[in-house]
Amino acid sequence: MVGTTRITEFTAKATFADLPPEVVVVAKRGILDFMGVALGGSREPAALIILDYVKGLEAKGEASVIGTSYRTASELAALANGTASHALDYDDIFANATGYNLHPSVAILPAVLGLADKLHSPGERVITAYVVGLEVAYRLGAAIGLTLAEVGWHSASILGTVGAAAASANLMGLNKEQAEVALGISGSLSGGLIRNFGTMTKPMHAGNGARAGVVAASLAAGGFSANTSVMEDRNGLCGMFTEGRRQGLDEADADLGKTWDIVQLGLAFKLHPSCRSTNAAIDAAIYLREKFGLRPADVQEITCKLNPIHLQLARFIKPQTGYQAKFSIPFCIALALGNGRVLLSDFTDENVADERLQNLLNRVKFVHPKGWGKGPLDLATELEIMTRDGRKYSHLVSLPKGEPQNPLSDEELARKFEMCASLVIKSGILPSILDRLQNYEKLQDASHLLALIAAKVDNKTHQS
Repeated sequence: MVGTTRITEFTAKATFADLPPEVVVVAKRGILDFMGVALGGSREPAALIILDYVKGLEAKGEASVIGTSYRTASELAALANGTASHALDYDDIFANATGYNLHPSVAILPAVLGLADKLHSPGERVITAYVVGLEVAYRLGAAIGLTLAEVGWHSASILGTVGAAAASANLMGLNKEQAEVALGISGSLSGGLIRNFGTMTKPMHAGNGARAGVVAASLAAGGFSANTSVMEDRNGLCGMFTEGRRQGLDEADADLGKTWDIVQLGLAFKLHPSCRSTNAAIDAAIYLREKFGLRPADVQEITCKLNPIHLQLARFIKPQTGYQAKFSIPFCIALALGNGRVLLSDFTDENVADERLQNLLNRVKFVHPKGWGKGPLDLATELEIMTRDGRKYSHLVSLPKGEPQNPLSDEELARKFEMCASLVIKSGILPSILDRLQNYEKLQDASHLLALIAAKVDNKTHQS
C-alpha cells in the first residue's frame, strides 16, 4: 500500500508554508480561471437543471451556489458548482507528460470551496487544499490517466474525484488514517463515461466528483470505514479502472511534496471556449484568415492534419446541437474561418443550423500523419486550405494559445474572467472581485468573497 500511504501522508501534513511561491502563483491563476468559468457556466441549461434539483432537496444553507444567491449543503453546492464550471468546456486542463487529458479544477475546487464556505476557511487553507488535490490527481493520472481514456473512462470523474477527496481531507484537517479512509470511499464513488461527452452528463461528471470528495472526507471524519489501500492490486482503484493493466502507482507518487507538478507540468487555460482538441485548429484557422485574407467563399477544401485521438475526444463531425458543436473540430474551424473568432455566444443550436457554417464544415477532411499519435499531449494541428482558384495555404500550430509553453498573460486571463463573469455579475463590482481573487492568499475568510459575489449577481439573467 505504498502509493496510498504516500498520498495520505502528504494529504494530512501539507500546509501553506510548504508551498513554494511559484506554486501559489499557479494556484491563484487556477482559482481565478475557475471562478470565471463557474460564473459564466451558471446560466447553462445543465447548471440550471442541477440547480433546480438541488433546490428541491431544501438542504441547509452551508455554502453558495456560484452565480446565484442560493445556499445549500456543502456537498450539493459542490455538485452544482462543479457542473456549472465544466458546462462551457472553457475550464483549465492539466498539461501532462504521459499523454492523458484532465480537467482538474472543476472537480477539486468546488469541493474545497463548498467546505471552505461552511468552515470559514482562510485563503491560505483553500490554496493549500486545492494544491493537494491537484498534486494527488496528477500523480494518480501519471500512473493510469492514459489507460483510463483508452478504456473509456472520463479522467475528471476518476482522478478528479480522488483529488477532491484528498483536497477536502486536507481542508478539514483529517489525520493520515482518516485521509486513507476518505480515499478509500472516493474510489467507490468514482465513475464517468467518455461516451457521455457532448451531453449534459459530461459536466456533471465534474460536479459529481466534487460532491463525492466532500462526502468521502465528511464520512471519514465521522468514523466511516473503507479499504485503506485503495490504489493497489488487481481489485484496487488502479486495477479496476484500467481493466487490470495498471495495478498501482508505479512510483509516480515517489516525489510527492518534493517536486510540484502544478509548476513543472502546469495548467493550461483555454483561450477558446471549446474542447481542447479543437483549440489548435481554431488558432490555425484564425491565422490563415488574418494572414491571407481568406473567407468562406474562397474555400474549396480544408485538410486538417492532427493526432487521431482528438477525433475521439472531439467526436462530432456533424454536430446537431450547440453543445455538441463544442466537441466538433469541423464546426470550430468553420466558426474561426467564417467569423475570425470563437466566442461563448457562437455555440448555439441556431448557429449549428446556419447554412454558411454547414457548407464550410462539410469541406473539412482529416489526415493523420505518421508519428502524430502520442496521446492528447500531442496537440499539433495543421490546416491546409485549397481555394477555388487552386491556391494552397497552410499553417501548423504546435501548441494552442493557453498551454503553459504558450501561456495566457495575466492580462489575458483577467479579460477572460471579466468576459465570463460579466454574464451574471453587475459590472461595477468586477474590479473589486478580481482584486480579491488575484490576492486570494490574503483572504481571512473565503466565505466573505463568495458572499460578495452572491450579493452582486444580476438576478435578471437567472431564469431558474
